[in-house]
Amino acid sequence: MNGYAVDLQPLLDWWANPKGLRPLAGWKHVRGSIERDTALGWVINGKAEGQPHISSFLMKSPPREKLRRFEELKRQQAQLEQARTATLEVVALPVQTAWWYWPWSQRGHGQQPISAAEHHEASVRLEEVDRQLSSLRNQLGPQQDEHGNFRVDAFAIRLSEAYQGLPVFEHGVPQLH
Repeated sequence: MNGYAVDLQPLLDWWANPKGLRPLAGWKHVRGSIERDTALGWVINGKAEGQPHISSFLMKSPPREKLRRFEELKRQQAQLEQARTATLEVVALPVQTAWWYWPWSQRGHGQQPISAAEHHEASVRLEEVDRQLSSLRNQLGPQQDEHGNFRVDAFAIRLSEAYQGLPVFEHGVPQLH
């Protein structure tokens, strides 16, 4: 902040287990959804700690890298969902057996059977896609709102300025390691 590093770890530790006096009282817990991006930061529709109701506010220096990572995870999820759908179609195909070529076995199917090896390969692929999807969903869960959009959940300090009549909070720039 203004060229100074602020260590929020005591606040994060207290927030996880609130006992005693709250450190860094000027830093407020803010959460909500991005309404729009501006040159100064994000206009958020949400709640800031200490505010009585949901409203809009500006968050300067927002965590844009977190949003980019979230969007990348959402793209990966969409690709995996497509792969899952395609793999399910293969797994659902009839498997060729010694009995497959009996005249009654082809009625109503209209699909060429796949070998047992192809079915096994598709089943293994489906398990891997499901494992990857589960991992992605676990990563995305805390980062998204009920509509699947990026959810802002951070600490920011209230500034004594306004942007288009909205209160302004400074998120700060994280230190690069």
